[in-house]
Amino acid sequence: MKEIPIMSAHLAIILICVCLQGCSSIDTSGLAGNVSGGFYTSPNKTFRVQIPPLLDAPRVKDYVTADQLGVLFADAFCRQYVIWEQQVGLDNRSLDQLVEKIYIERMKADGILLKDRKSFKTGLGPAIALRYRHKQGAPCVARSYSASGQRVETPPDAEVLMYILNKNGVLYTFMYELGDLNNFEPWQLAPLDNKLAPFLAGFELLPQEMR
Repeated sequence: MKEIPIMSAHLAIILICVCLQGCSSIDTSGLAGNVSGGFYTSPNKTFRVQIPPLLDAPRVKDYVTADQLGVLFADAFCRQYVIWEQQVGLDNRSLDQLVEKIYIERMKADGILLKDRKSFKTGLGPAIALRYRHKQGAPCVARSYSASGQRVETPPDAEVLMYILNKNGVLYTFMYELGDLNNFEPWQLAPLDNKLAPFLAGFELLPQEMR
């Protein structure tokens, strides 16, 4: 969905991030929700989340439909944090069944190889973590120049970690996506859990009277 120059023996690759505005203040243009005091609050006031640590060109963008809400936080380092809130209704399906139907089947259809799947407990209840590599799925574009000068633009691969939990018929999905691991410094390559777990910890569901 997102300019870091990277030189190789044959190509000069520039990662062009779509969040190219301001380094010190976060870009909230076109936002349906609200940003205040270091927190983002959803437009329906069902949840708020602490804005994660962002570097150059930070931005927040949200998406609202009749039964789904999404918000992403991104910076100029080909990475993003994402939350999706999706109405799935109250029925007898377990969290495992929902994850299988909504995510695993789609990944298989798209040829995405799941690297790890585990269940764990959170302050909001049981959750499932999925880890996978998304080919050409990074939140940025790589511009490559061949020896003949021809330009090709493609997204790099991305490492993705996802936490999924169900609260009263509402599925919450938390994601951390980092693009093209081979082109980043060691400090950026900490386990993805070290990034996503604090993000989840900064999330809270708001009481009914605040909606």
